[in-house]
Amino acid sequence: MGTTLDKHEAKVALKTGFYDGRLVEANETFVAPVSFTGKWFVPKSEVDSGAVAVNEPGFLDQPAKVIIPALPEKSVRELKALIAEEQAGQARKGLLAIMSDAVANRIGELDPVDDKKDDVFA
Repeated sequence: MGTTLDKHEAKVALKTGFYDGRLVEANETFVAPVSFTGKWFVPKSEVDSGAVAVNEPGFLDQPAKVIIPALPEKSVRELKALIAEEQAGQARKGLLAIMSDAVANRIGELDPVDDKKDDVFA
């Protein structure tokens, strides 16, 4: 006769977390004991029934190895917004350092929105 600890169920990660020594990404489905609980995932049955909505992951919900190659196409304004969002969220130190360096290296660039005539001599 089995116990509750022996029973497993499919769970869906609402955000990135760790289970059994493995990184589980947002929206990923994984199998864990019924007794395994946390705030970063819900049972798949709740998602399937519509009781819990799973949001599409945002740009910063992706792994750093996906984010970093996309940074050069971001404007300085976008990079600053991403830095603020990352600081308020996961606050990954390495990613924050890379984004800050990208801003520092491009500080003289103007965003298209900022490219307006404010030269008083023109």
